[in-house]
Amino acid sequence: GTGCVDGIDCSPPMGWRSWNTFGGDVSQDLMINVMDAMTDTSRDGVSFASLGYSDVGLDDNYQSCGEGVNGTFHEWSDESGGYVNLIRQDTFPDMLSMTTYGHNLGLTVGFYENNCICSESDNENYSTDEQSLNHYIGDVSDMVTYGYDSVKLDGC
Repeated sequence: GTGCVDGIDCSPPMGWRSWNTFGGDVSQDLMINVMDAMTDTSRDGVSFASLGYSDVGLDDNYQSCGEGVNGTFHEWSDESGGYVNLIRQDTFPDMLSMTTYGHNLGLTVGFYENNCICSESDNENYSTDEQSLNHYIGDVSDMVTYGYDSVKLDGC
């Protein structure tokens, strides 16, 4: 068998990640341009998305390093009960509109949670299970708030 269950997980996620092209020099405008390019059918009516490459992922450098609690890129959210990401408003002025734009084009939009540019992995804010849990809760809240479909984690 293929491992497919009612059409779910029939193929691996296929698409594009911002880090591979832009590294840390990414912005909402660049992401929208890539979304347009992924769905462009001007060549023979075929697009990357129509071939199955329909996921566009935002990797690192959307966050405001050092501007949050104890020098992190997080602030406490009473609404989520966790630490949510502080977004760089100069480069990502409206993250929800960006993901909505992608969805309107028929794309899925992925998020990144390691945030290697900020180098918080050894930060004192992750020293207890409760602190780590509060960060995970905030991360999930951010994914829902901004309309992301998936998350990338790696070992940078």
